Amino acid sequence: MGEMPPELRHHGFEEDDAPRRPKPIVTIVAVLCLAALVLSALSGLFL
Repeated sequence: MGEMPPELRHHGFEEDDAPRRPKPIVTIVAVLCLAALVLSALSGLFL
């Protein structure tokens, strides 16, 4: 019952991916974008 059909295997539905964590690159990019937004907002306040 635990076997996935071959057509579903390449879609990332496997049980090993159960903890849905984003890739490290995605988190790094998200943190950089948030930091840029915060810095631009702060610089806009102080100018």
